[in-house]
Amino acid sequence: MKNYFLPDLTVADKAKLQEREVVFLPFPALGEGILLEDGDLESVLVLLEKKIIGEEKTTYMGVLKLHLVTEKIDQALKDLPPITVECWEGQNRSDFVTATRDKLLINLTNKKPVKIHVPHKKTKEPMDDDCYHVLLWSSPKEGRYIKPPTSIFGITTQCRDEAFQPSGTGYILFDENTNYSPAEIVGNNIYVHHDICHYGELKEVRQYEIMMEKAAAILNLDPAARKAAETDSRQKFNQAKRESYIRFCSGRFLADLSEVTQAAQTIRQETAKLEQQLLQKIRDGQFYENRLASLQHSRQEAMAVYGQEFDRLLDHPQIIDLEFDAKSLIVYTNTILCLDPRSGYVHEIGDFKINLYFQPDEDKHCIRWTNLTRKKVWDRDEDRYITRHAPHIFESGFACMGNYQKEFPRLIANYEMATAAIMAIRFPESANVNDTYGRQVKYWPRADQADIDRYRRDGINQFKGVKV
Repeated sequence: MKNYFLPDLTVADKAKLQEREVVFLPFPALGEGILLEDGDLESVLVLLEKKIIGEEKTTYMGVLKLHLVTEKIDQALKDLPPITVECWEGQNRSDFVTATRDKLLINLTNKKPVKIHVPHKKTKEPMDDDCYHVLLWSSPKEGRYIKPPTSIFGITTQCRDEAFQPSGTGYILFDENTNYSPAEIVGNNIYVHHDICHYGELKEVRQYEIMMEKAAAILNLDPAARKAAETDSRQKFNQAKRESYIRFCSGRFLADLSEVTQAAQTIRQETAKLEQQLLQKIRDGQFYENRLASLQHSRQEAMAVYGQEFDRLLDHPQIIDLEFDAKSLIVYTNTILCLDPRSGYVHEIGDFKINLYFQPDEDKHCIRWTNLTRKKVWDRDEDRYITRHAPHIFESGFACMGNYQKEFPRLIANYEMATAAIMAIRFPESANVNDTYGRQVKYWPRADQADIDRYRRDGINQFKGVKV
């Protein structure tokens, strides 16, 4: 005998069944809904004024999951443009299609066909045709990844594999509870940043429904209002990141304050007991007392400085984005160029990710460069590859920095992150052609005129009058 699972029935629906003494059971393994025997199906559909629009097999023997629609809205649904799945890599395809219809397409003023894609952690350029496109786990541009928060819109996140960050080219859909962007709307393309259909569970569908409702509201705006909304969304997203950065730095400040306070208290207690070390203890105690007073006095000023440092970094023409974690501030740059003073040619080194570590490692490294464009170049003279991020930056991402070796730790310890970041950007912009590594700058590809012009527009004049 077959059994049928009817999902998403309302309390009123269940009350009707109970009044007619229809026997049904909950079946939480398949979500919210009821389990019904074959013999009762036809009468239940008539009673609830429902119509079957699809069914799917479940992992439970003899149990089919039905997809229902209320008869009264059936005709309205028939008049909708089609929803097609171009490619699918995930679970519970049918519920995501239904959510696309009920939460996106029905709510759109300008109704057009919808195509669903699952590039599965691959980028896909925005499509400009007479359709809406929903792309799951994708982005219009290659970029940085982030681990999704444990919940989005107050709903537990089921799959927390790496997700895309917003590209900044459209409307950034933003969860204010977590300061996370689960989706971005570029033209008629809705990009969902994480693997939302990995398990196909109800919580994933619920998150998806909220995104579709919010996307419909943006897609319904007139061009001027939408452009303003996109600008506002980017400002809110950057402001949230700024506030997160200040809170993070505040945590470091309070940790320093707590540590110094404890040290001062300990020394106060020990000075009375350790007469033989009294003089040294008194000196140590005075140092920590002064440090404690200084920190307490400068607390509000320090909060403002953190914000100013963040703004200064964002305003730098070579910096396109900032991130941070417990270990480092992470700077993403525009394409960095380097002049070969021997030939007068400018060479394209690449786009960089630069980690400025708050604490040096055991080898006293506090800066790591990662070339996101290329990590090796062809040595035409030796007929071999050179594996390096820049002429003076080794495969490990570290460099022999000479006098900079002491300067970077000092700047970072004093929270002068903007100055440290700007110095780190300038480092691969120059090559010392008097040593072996610097002379190899000629093997990097020549820069194009557009990048050189960008440097000039941004006030970086070292390439004035150079060759391309």
